[in-house]
Amino acid sequence: MTLLVKKPRKRKPLTLFDLKNPYAIVEVRNSKTDKDTIPSDACIDYYFKRVWHTPPFTSMDCPSCGKKMFLKRNNQDIEDDRTMVGAHVELANIPHHRYILPLCKNCCSKKHALRSFEVYYDLLCPLPKRQQTA
Repeated sequence: MTLLVKKPRKRKPLTLFDLKNPYAIVEVRNSKTDKDTIPSDACIDYYFKRVWHTPPFTSMDCPSCGKKMFLKRNNQDIEDDRTMVGAHVELANIPHHRYILPLCKNCCSKKHALRSFEVYYDLLCPLPKRQQTA
């Protein structure tokens, strides 16, 4: 008797060479943030300017939970959990590579309790380089 259930396909480990492909699906998770991180509104603006080359969208689906999230500035009457924030995420296999990705406030606040999730690599925005102070 054959099983009708498909077994989950094992993915080969991600390498740095695979990151050259913008359509590669990568596994990311929330990363720790330190005190010199950029505020969430600035992260959202930077993300959309760098990835989409447009002003921030008023709404989009959260890549982690799939629920609709909204930009707080345009919809002041929405509940806090559905607000779009610029979250700092890192690759699950290569934690030294950190990126910005819009998430809903609920998923962003879970930090390490949030399970890792998959996104296309071209949706990730590298963190801006730190300014050197003399």
